[in-house]
Amino acid sequence: MSEFVYNSSKFQIERSLLQKAVRRGDLVVTELTVQYLLDQGDKTWLRDRLFVIAYEECWPIANQIQIKDLLFEYTRLASTVKNKNAWGLAKLASMHKDRNYFLDSTQTDDVNAGIIFISNALKDPDNYWVELGGFVGYDEQKYRVDAAKSALPRAKFPDDKAMMYAAGYLSVNEIIPEVKLVQPISNQNFPYWVAFDKHTEYGKWILQLVAEKLRLDPYDVRRMTFYQAGVICYQINHSPYYDMLVESKLRKLKDVLPRWPEVEAMIIEMTKEDAEKLEKRIKTRPAEPDNGQLSLF
Repeated sequence: MSEFVYNSSKFQIERSLLQKAVRRGDLVVTELTVQYLLDQGDKTWLRDRLFVIAYEECWPIANQIQIKDLLFEYTRLASTVKNKNAWGLAKLASMHKDRNYFLDSTQTDDVNAGIIFISNALKDPDNYWVELGGFVGYDEQKYRVDAAKSALPRAKFPDDKAMMYAAGYLSVNEIIPEVKLVQPISNQNFPYWVAFDKHTEYGKWILQLVAEKLRLDPYDVRRMTFYQAGVICYQINHSPYYDMLVESKLRKLKDVLPRWPEVEAMIIEMTKEDAEKLEKRIKTRPAEPDNGQLSLF
């Protein structure tokens, strides 16, 4: 393989690992990764990302998030049954705004109205908060709306902000789903390779190489890897907008999905050494900041 040059955040891989561990309900990997990032001085990111991960992975609990005890909050999120409806609605609305998703005529008017409402919120956030106040459920759920609005400055990217808008809309327009806890798991064979995804520079590079070797479209490989491995949750509650999103993505990938086993096997093989180094890194918790992350430096 050609040499990989790493130019982005030094802790990008561990940050990616943290969200995968929370999503998969792995308490041990979650604890180890949070503690590693705290040791390395990444507390500001952990504080800001906590809110984004909460709205993405289990939005009904996001209004309860506090930053006093980051380890407790991240492990609590790992221990919840996930509800990804806010993320699904946010992504569909963002895609609709950019004309990458068109309303499904087989869905109810109420479902499509939600996508239109959040799509408009992305164009005119100020008017969104005004219109939200007109919903019947606003007064009862105002505390949830206020929490989502307060969390907005923590979001760095438009899609992350869209989740907070989606959570506000779902709060006033639907019955709030019950938040359930599960007995968290500790997977002795946690797939550390899932941290090397399309959200990291190294992951993009690996997936590009996989696409070239297998003669696949890099875009398809990135999306296939994300929707076949990256989004996997240990347990997930009914999340209809999320289901719509995943279905629409997989439908576009239907011609290449049969090749997923090849893609997965090659990713695992190509990242084996660095996945082992990542596991060792978070388990040993070096006292000094780690200046090199990948074996390919």
